[in-house]
Amino acid sequence: MLRTGAQSLGQMGAMGTGGGGGAMNPAGMMTGMMMGGAMGQQMAGMMQQMGQQAQGAMNTPPPMPSVSFFVSNNGQQAGPYTVQQLAAFVQQGVVTPQSYVWRQGMANWAQAAAVPELAAIFAPPAPGAGTPPPPPAP
Repeated sequence: MLRTGAQSLGQMGAMGTGGGGGAMNPAGMMTGMMMGGAMGQQMAGMMQQMGQQAQGAMNTPPPMPSVSFFVSNNGQQAGPYTVQQLAAFVQQGVVTPQSYVWRQGMANWAQAAAVPELAAIFAPPAPGAGTPPPPPAP
């Protein structure tokens, strides 16, 4: 589209010159300036949109790193699992504090309860957690 506009602009400047006689064509020049202004505005709009997209990408934080663990069950390695998945397995009784787990960066397999990132999923619920408060006294 821009190439067509530029070609038209060149042709408009030559309009009415009488076959290359060198006479200036004010109407052709005005038309060319209007076309150039329209093309400039279109390009400015595209550049502004690209700038906004780049700014939006810079303001988006990177995703949180996900820690994944492998679990050893009856000598079989399973996973990787997120901490949330392991918490669900604890509630189902599939993973216990004595289950062996490993994640990248650990030197060896360790019992799940001994891994700091997993200690919270084995902690007993706080007293009164999950139970509604007593009704107010009349």
